Amino acid sequence: MSLHEIKCMLYTIIMKLISIISCVVTVLVIGNMAQAKTDPLTGWSFYVDPNSNAKHQVRAWRETRPDDAKQLRKMAREPQGKWLGEWINHPKTEVAAWRKAAKQVNEVPVFVLYYIPQRDCGSYSSGGASSETVYRDFVDKVVSGIGNNKSVVIVEPDSLGAVSCLTKQEKKHRYALINYAVQALKTNAQTIVYIDAGNPNWVPKKTMAKRLNQAGIASADGFALNVSNFYKTKRNKNYGAQLSALVNNKHFVIDTSRNGLGPTSDYAWCNPLGRALGRVPTTNVKNQLVDALLWIKPPGESDGECNGGPAAGVWWAEYALGLAQLVL
Repeated sequence: MSLHEIKCMLYTIIMKLISIISCVVTVLVIGNMAQAKTDPLTGWSFYVDPNSNAKHQVRAWRETRPDDAKQLRKMAREPQGKWLGEWINHPKTEVAAWRKAAKQVNEVPVFVLYYIPQRDCGSYSSGGASSETVYRDFVDKVVSGIGNNKSVVIVEPDSLGAVSCLTKQEKKHRYALINYAVQALKTNAQTIVYIDAGNPNWVPKKTMAKRLNQAGIASADGFALNVSNFYKTKRNKNYGAQLSALVNNKHFVIDTSRNGLGPTSDYAWCNPLGRALGRVPTTNVKNQLVDALLWIKPPGESDGECNGGPAAGVWWAEYALGLAQLVL
């Protein structure tokens, strides 16, 4: 074989290798683009209430307890969920006012719909709408108050985790009401909706997936985990990924308001002592399925009349201070 023929053959081989490498690089780039994290909350900043209980407490302690006031600022400066239940006398007006206040500072409100009939199975947070008609009317007014604006709505914490306390017919009605809420909220494409799915230690993933499907997860943007609870973020991510695989790879958000130290050894959920604030709210989460870490539960509010706490939802300054002091 002549030198010229050898050169030609080497040239041909090199060109083929370049072509193969180019194809491989193209495939990798396209694959990475397809896998790039895309979620509806990217770039959103969530609303910080300037008149929150934590803000008021900081002001009240500024002169008399300055060190404690400094600790509570860790809580006061972060966005937290606005819960909507029977204490909201004029849902359309109040939701609209909250939404407008957020928009004025280029932030997005996080609402928590918490009005399902037979709520909390008669436990510390019992209550809710007196009928299905009353519930639907409340939802319609919330939707009207949000209007065509950006918002995040967490739908009915504990409602799916606790359905076992209901009769077969009552479960049917509950699923129908959650479906109604999701579909009504999604009439505005800028309302991002997550159905509550309990926590990693409550309902097995296959059971929860079945409940989510019955509740209309197909129409929602995803589900929410760890609301008002204490499980570490990593455990929620693992459970959430397994659950997501069973509901068409839906994304999810995690409540990190009080999970800084995880749960107690006995997994107490009602005002357990020695807990801490978790990672602050953010959409910058290095996980393809997690849209955001949020403080859905306002961390200074009581879980109920247990461990010396006031009624559910009532501000408890000393407990709030403990959560702030123990942040790692």
